[in-house]
Amino acid sequence: MPNRILRDGILRSEKVNALEPLTELFYRRLMSVVDDYGRTEAHPTLLRSSCYPLLIDKVDEASVKKHLKSCREVGLIQLYTVDGKHFIQLINFNQQVRAKASKYPDPPADDIRCVADAMQVKSNAHLDVDVGGDVDVGECVDGTRQGANHSLAEIPSLDEVKAYAVTIGLVEWKAVDWHQKQEALGWMMNNQPIRKWQPLLARLRTFWEADGKPLKPPGKASPAPTNGAAMPPWARIKTIEGSLDKHPGNHESVYYSGKASDKADFKALRVKLRGLKADQEKEAVT
Repeated sequence: MPNRILRDGILRSEKVNALEPLTELFYRRLMSVVDDYGRTEAHPTLLRSSCYPLLIDKVDEASVKKHLKSCREVGLIQLYTVDGKHFIQLINFNQQVRAKASKYPDPPADDIRCVADAMQVKSNAHLDVDVGGDVDVGECVDGTRQGANHSLAEIPSLDEVKAYAVTIGLVEWKAVDWHQKQEALGWMMNNQPIRKWQPLLARLRTFWEADGKPLKPPGKASPAPTNGAAMPPWARIKTIEGSLDKHPGNHESVYYSGKASDKADFKALRVKLRGLKADQEKEAVT
């Protein structure tokens, strides 16, 4: 296990002191596990065994995941994915670098903008002294919090989701329901962390509009919308047809993304459209 220099600055770090006691203990143990560049694998099973070798029966993987999320939210670590494998980068690790290179891959280019230098400082590499600095994290060059907007998995708070829902005209209960589902799924889609959540919420609004803009969850009576009447079938059909033309799952659209999730959403909307048209045609002839 590599030697580590713990500075007294960690005692005054606002980020570290924002952690719960057990999470801070996890963070301190994590500092002893990562390599000279502050990196290691982010697999909960491996972290559990490496951080708690004599406490395996007292610490479960759920706790490790919780600690990781907390450390990431305050900006102490960065989580990233390379070739389908998940890794951790301690931000501003500031330890002496003995190895010529990390045995773990570098974070993607978009993430590197918000991570402090990996402390491969050649002028200090031969000294057995602390290179200075705190384990705390500052801001990115664009003023955003490190790990908040540029990390691979972007996890918004419930208040952020509700606020964005207001801007796109999505009813609050739908936004809350979506946030709860993502929390249960670990903010993963197709075994990959969600990179941008706003487009997903905007797409959810399209489905909500196609369902007639219900103001309450299914099973509860929904009062009439503020426009005075529920969306008629023809308007729902028109809304879906308009969204299909620019849908990222439509291979004939200039917005085509090629993603499996977009294709599935596009297919679901087409099925819903066919059903609405069939119902309207049946109503017209009966």
